[in-house]
Amino acid sequence: MTDKAVAVRETGQVVNFEDYAMPVDSIVRQVNRIQEVMQKVMKDGEHYGRIPGTDKPSLLKPGAEKLTLTFRLDPDYEIIREVRDRDFIAYTVKCHLTHIPTGQRIASGIGSCNSREAKYRFRFAEELTETPVPGEYWKAKEAGDSKEMKRILGEGMRVRKNEATGAWVLARAEKVENDNPWDLDNTIIKMACKRALVAAVLNGTAASDIFTQDVEDQDVEPEARERHTGKSGSERKQPAGRRKGGGTKAVKCPETGKFRPETECADCTVTDCKARPRKEEAGNGQKAQGGDNTQGATEKARETAPGGPEGTFVCPDTNKMITRGKCHDCAKREGCPVWE
Repeated sequence: MTDKAVAVRETGQVVNFEDYAMPVDSIVRQVNRIQEVMQKVMKDGEHYGRIPGTDKPSLLKPGAEKLTLTFRLDPDYEIIREVRDRDFIAYTVKCHLTHIPTGQRIASGIGSCNSREAKYRFRFAEELTETPVPGEYWKAKEAGDSKEMKRILGEGMRVRKNEATGAWVLARAEKVENDNPWDLDNTIIKMACKRALVAAVLNGTAASDIFTQDVEDQDVEPEARERHTGKSGSERKQPAGRRKGGGTKAVKCPETGKFRPETECADCTVTDCKARPRKEEAGNGQKAQGGDNTQGATEKARETAPGGPEGTFVCPDTNKMITRGKCHDCAKREGCPVWE
């Protein structure tokens, strides 16, 4: 062996990656921990969201922060590219994740944002009209029907309060180019940091098989969401018969075509109406069955309850995971959408 060969052998070291690899059990525990946090801590629409056309949920900034807290990761941001012209602002940010207990660098991610993006490039110039807001709009809003609200207002119209008169009127909104992007300077750099954080968390936790990349800043029209899910946002998140903030839901009567409180449907004489409250129908069904069939109906309900014999599911009233047995014993079972 020559001296040159010895020198190469002494200075060049072969690294066996498997010597530093995580045990398979540790990887399984990490994946299970992420899924557990997603199930017990995170909420759909707050920590992660579902974008039409994607198969997996998108990780949002609050969800990324929950994962950094779970795995004790400290994010640190570095601006690696910056453009601050009179008519154009852009930032590219790199986020580094450091393990707090050990100080070891875990992962990094890059995110960018600029003022030429559609949501920052344009703004809406509004002009108030003297047309009052139609009463049907408020009824549709109370019912959570965004599609009907948009149809009532018409293209390019918005609802605004006239500060001079105190009345709610229609405003004509026109899309124009934003001539002062500097109003959005702080928003743009924070958006770049947010995108970098989500990318770094996905890289560091290997959670890309659970979440997609950060598409949270996409503006999704309610119609597109309904085409993808078959339901509006209010129908997915709120139990039937309730509206956001409590109270009674307004429904559109198929006979008259007008909105009315759902509680008034109980006095309607139409028996085959789909908008009729299920609570009364369930009561009539029990009366028709008679007291002797109560036990049989209970057993049938247990068989048809969601989640399977030992399954668990999200309660629409508490938004928590429960078992089928607890669902059957719930006092609010009548009228619950999972018992349709």
